[in-house]
Amino acid sequence: MEMTAEELLERYAAGERDFRWESFEGVDLTGVKLPGINLNGARFSNCIMKNMDLTNSDLSELRSEGTDWLGSNLSGANLYYVYISFCSFREVNFEGADFREGRFESVDFAGANLKKSLLIDTSFFECKFQNAHFEESEVCSPDGFITIESAEDIRGAIGLERIVCAREKHVYDDGSEVEALILG
Repeated sequence: MEMTAEELLERYAAGERDFRWESFEGVDLTGVKLPGINLNGARFSNCIMKNMDLTNSDLSELRSEGTDWLGSNLSGANLYYVYISFCSFREVNFEGADFREGRFESVDFAGANLKKSLLIDTSFFECKFQNAHFEESEVCSPDGFITIESAEDIRGAIGLERIVCAREKHVYDDGSEVEALILG
């Protein structure tokens, strides 16, 4: 059963912080402040999460599809082993977040702050990083990469050149090709 925004807010206000494995469909949590919440394994589908405060929250194993996180604060969040697709993380603050072993597909990170983040074994497929910040991000693995459809997808990204160790072609099963930036 899916949880409503009202139920989440009521339970959080009552002091509850553990919302592991909950599902949310089409909820609007714009501007809500939920620092330190445990959303381990939670599912968000077609939600509006704009300008939320989720600092120092546990979002590990989170699944999110078609959700708009514009301008939210996820600094210090645990995003270990997440699967995120077709979402907007435009202008989101991820400073110090842990992205280890995460997988992102068709996600817009334009203007996002990824400074001091852990990007170990993290994969980004056809994501956009225009004007995103990667300063002091840690990447030390052979398994992380970013595929881009065009140079426009990384235009203005700051600090990305420091964490890219190679470029190669990535060929999909259907024969189409994209450029892969190998992180390391």
